[in-house]
Amino acid sequence: IFRTADHLAGALYKAGVEEGNLALFALPNLVIFVPAFLALCKLSATIALVSPKYGESELRSIIDALHPSGILTTSGTEIIGKLPLGQKATVPIALHSDDLQWIPLEKDLSSHSLLEETALIKFTSGSTGALKGICLSAENVLTEARNVSDTLGLNPDDKILAAVPLSHSYGFDLGVLAMLYSGAPLYLQDSFIPRQALDVLSARGISIFLGVPSMYRFFLEIRSHTQPDLSHIR
Repeated sequence: IFRTADHLAGALYKAGVEEGNLALFALPNLVIFVPAFLALCKLSATIALVSPKYGESELRSIIDALHPSGILTTSGTEIIGKLPLGQKATVPIALHSDDLQWIPLEKDLSSHSLLEETALIKFTSGSTGALKGICLSAENVLTEARNVSDTLGLNPDDKILAAVPLSHSYGFDLGVLAMLYSGAPLYLQDSFIPRQALDVLSARGISIFLGVPSMYRFFLEIRSHTQPDLSHIR
């Protein structure tokens, strides 16, 4: 992971990412997610987690509020077509099979003075109105990682399955941060298919499952002739 992050940091620097830049981070649940996050950390960029499934209005409101230096995403994501007109020139970041793209956006560094101590920005769901950004310092992020790992009693022998988006706070904190802090391996599913997820839980000795209530309801609706072995799940 760290060797890949070093390589990717160099590629992003050549693409124009600099210290103090504010980068929108819009990646699905891919293996490259964690190295890409660490690469931006190495460049001392402020990272704003953005769901690849955000609509045009949500994306526009974030861009208008933050004036990011660019967005890191994949070439196949729908979010590229939702960017403001004239902001679609991309710089490909060649790495393994994941076609990463750095898309430079308008720079208004005057608006970044408020974010000098901010390492990470998360967004609320917007269920009660417009999206709201939550600014976290590096110390906040480290404390969150420690709290999650200590509360769950994580160690390198655990195995975490994330069937929720890593771009959301829940998946990021209990998936990405938990893995980095505890050393527990992280298994990813980009989309939730109940029977497939249940097979993975049963076969791979997963001890931590990240899911939301609707996923457990779907599990209960599965009819099978064999009882899955879930005894290792804590």
